[in-house]
Amino acid sequence: MRTINVVYKDKTTLLDFCNLNSIPNNEKVLLQIFTGVLDENYLGEMIRDILSLLPNINIIGSSTDGEIINDEVHNHEIVLSFSIFENTNIKIYKTEKLSSSYQTGKQLIKKIDSLENAKVAIVFADGLNTNGEVFLRAFYKYAPNLMVAGGLAGDNAKFHKTYVFTQDGIDNSSVVAAVLYNPNLIVDTSFNFGWEAIGKELTVTKSTENRVYSIDNMSPTEIYKKYLGSEIEEQLPATGIEFPLIISRNGNKVARAVVGKHEDGSLSFAGNIKKGDKVYLGYGNIDNILSNRFGFYDDFANKPIESIFVYSCMARKRLLGDEIKNEIIPMSKIAPLSGFFTYGEFYYCNASSTCSNHLFNQTMTVLTLSESVDSINVIEDNRVENQRKIQTVKALSHLISETSKELNDLNENLKGKVDEEVKKNMLHEMQILEQSKMASMGEMIANIAHQWRQPLSAISVTASSILLHNSLGMGIDTKELDEKMNLVLSRVEYLSNTIDTFRNFLKEKKEYKSVSIQDRLDMVFQIVGTSLKDNHIDLRYKSNESEPIFVSMVVGELDQIIINILNNAKDILKEKNIDNGWIDLELLTDNNRVVITVEDNGGGIPKGIISKIFEPYFTTKHQSQGTGLGLHMAYKIAKESLQGNLYVKNTNHGAKFFLEIPFQ
Repeated sequence: MRTINVVYKDKTTLLDFCNLNSIPNNEKVLLQIFTGVLDENYLGEMIRDILSLLPNINIIGSSTDGEIINDEVHNHEIVLSFSIFENTNIKIYKTEKLSSSYQTGKQLIKKIDSLENAKVAIVFADGLNTNGEVFLRAFYKYAPNLMVAGGLAGDNAKFHKTYVFTQDGIDNSSVVAAVLYNPNLIVDTSFNFGWEAIGKELTVTKSTENRVYSIDNMSPTEIYKKYLGSEIEEQLPATGIEFPLIISRNGNKVARAVVGKHEDGSLSFAGNIKKGDKVYLGYGNIDNILSNRFGFYDDFANKPIESIFVYSCMARKRLLGDEIKNEIIPMSKIAPLSGFFTYGEFYYCNASSTCSNHLFNQTMTVLTLSESVDSINVIEDNRVENQRKIQTVKALSHLISETSKELNDLNENLKGKVDEEVKKNMLHEMQILEQSKMASMGEMIANIAHQWRQPLSAISVTASSILLHNSLGMGIDTKELDEKMNLVLSRVEYLSNTIDTFRNFLKEKKEYKSVSIQDRLDMVFQIVGTSLKDNHIDLRYKSNESEPIFVSMVVGELDQIIINILNNAKDILKEKNIDNGWIDLELLTDNNRVVITVEDNGGGIPKGIISKIFEPYFTTKHQSQGTGLGLHMAYKIAKESLQGNLYVKNTNHGAKFFLEIPFQ
């Protein structure tokens, strides 16, 4: 085979070129057209002119963001690349865009004749409406062994409309393909990446296929503005090609370039990005890009190569500017070379046991073809670097790379320290919880003691009276004895009921369900009521709600908060020896929330400590009387579990606690 490349000027010049280079008019000629001219009428006329000269050849074409011909890079030109085969059959296929890029790919595969004998497919797809990753997924499913090269069409970074076409002209085709059939055709692929991650790790928090709605709970456009500046953000998607998102997939860095910007701040990318993906902003490391270009010498050494086709990301050209030609010059010395700058590159990886096609961004992909095993070129490995203006940019790229690595290392160290501190805090919280449970158990036992003191005293007096009568030889008539024994039995029943009340409270299943606020308060009153009466404290309750108020919560958590507040109020009233001590508890609803207030007449909380009372271990009580955990746990339950609030204010009488719980 042989490939001959030319920049199209007009029909007359093309005729002279075809005659001079003996371009045959037969079906074993493949013409790839790479056009930076986006005039649909002009392109249609050009195709008709070509077919008037060579009506039997096969044509596929794509609009570009730059054209490659041998060792030159062009803009807004039309490059014609004629490949003349001897033993290779060529078939052209096209398909319109279907409901999804996957279905489009599936439809294209269905059209390919003798799929098992196809050697390679050169595929060009619409660059703005094709999800390249999803499109290639159909090949993985239905044609896993078919090598695919090519890429997504460009439109000079306008992101308005791209074109793909065949000898049938420009129509509504979404994808076109030239499939080559020859079992002895020697096909190889290579690629050069060179993009690096920069800055901190980010997490995709909302996405649908290739459209990302939020990153770290910010819109993608806000992310670009925050880290790259407003000028870069305003010029998206054009600038997003140069600064893609870098994702780690199967241990490899994969770039995803921006191809669309939406009014809601979301961005569309050339391939899928999943929710939960860890991503970095990327930049082109010029040092890596230009150094790695010589790696193609090693890839191509001792391999038969008659033609080279380059499908390279537009970002490389825009990053390197005029220096982009230095990336292709080494290859142009090996064989005739042509190609274009894309919005996404198709690459076939056969380096592992599982061969598959991939969508790349920011990458230069290379396809080499040869029909002859003898077409091995002598490669002159001239690795002399161009040290002109690019040297400064390379130095800056190196600086960015090293700084990013140091920042990442620092972030990893900080993350490790944060994780360690989180573990310590979790252990500390567990210790607080256990201590709180023990303190609550102590107070519960104290409440039981209060409940039992009076009935036990009555039982003791009755038993002593019976014993005294017996010891003095004084008989007790049957009626009096029955009365005393009934009194004992009633007190025992009361003790039993008290035990049941506390046991039910303590053993109540801690499940999340809808509970009645009034029922939970009744339970609290049964538990602490006697203790308050024994200390001559009047508990007064009122509510503006006649109907039950139901709120979804973990059973028992509300009780724990109210019991803690009531016990603290009781202790203050006892400590200050308040005569006629009282506690007012009020229940009301306001704006979709339940509000429970607890006020006492204990004189209030000193201003110097009122802001600290919800802190762990803070207490004004003697060490033997308090742990400082009750109100802390009450506050945590109110904020974290009930999604509400707990706070305190001083009134003219004393302290007044406010518990607010939202409900629907």
